[in-house]
Amino acid sequence: MRSLLLAFVCFTFLQPAVQGADRGIEPLLPPPGVAPPLVGGPPPVEGPPDFYAPQPPLLMADFAWSYVDAPKPHEIKVHDIITVTVKENASTNAKSVYNRQRNGQYTAQLSQFIRINNQGNLDTAATNSPEVNGSLQSQLQSTGQVTETEQMTYRIAATIVDVLPNGVLVLEARKSILDNKDLWEYTLTGKIRPQDITPDNSALSERIADLQITKVQHGKLPDSTKRAWFIRLYDWIGPF
Repeated sequence: MRSLLLAFVCFTFLQPAVQGADRGIEPLLPPPGVAPPLVGGPPPVEGPPDFYAPQPPLLMADFAWSYVDAPKPHEIKVHDIITVTVKENASTNAKSVYNRQRNGQYTAQLSQFIRINNQGNLDTAATNSPEVNGSLQSQLQSTGQVTETEQMTYRIAATIVDVLPNGVLVLEARKSILDNKDLWEYTLTGKIRPQDITPDNSALSERIADLQITKVQHGKLPDSTKRAWFIRLYDWIGPF
């Protein structure tokens, strides 16, 4: 009996509020000092995740205890220095055979010829029609073979001198070594993509575009193997 009475009282007080909300009547404000009720009702309570719902794939960082994030790529700017490993191998093998042969034959006959006699008249001098027969034969055969192998390996530090609008880096390197009056000079220029540079700021020469490598040596060693100017002139003329 007491429960029915309590339910009737609650229904009596709640029915006007529900009807007012349906008619667009503003609800009564709470008294001062009382927090207003939350708009839209209390926040939904999150339940346990759905086992059958699609889940994102697990990454190595989600379950590996020894996982370490990969370092972010270093932004390379103008005037930065990178190390270039020059490793160039070249091999050439050529063989040529040249063969030329010429055959010729000619015949000459002198049927008439003129001369001036003692009276100043023209006379026929070749009355018996002399003839000349000849033949010409020439043959030239040439065989050549060239085998060449080159290898260059060294490391050099290059400076970024420019960054193109598409991100390609322009680099330049110079290196000089002086040893007992012998001088070695190395120069290198080219273009490289930022992704071709490893995290330790090094790159391979095979990934450099427009690569230009120069190696010059000065001193007693190249002087001892240098040809004299007369021999160079003789080789240039090549009379025999």
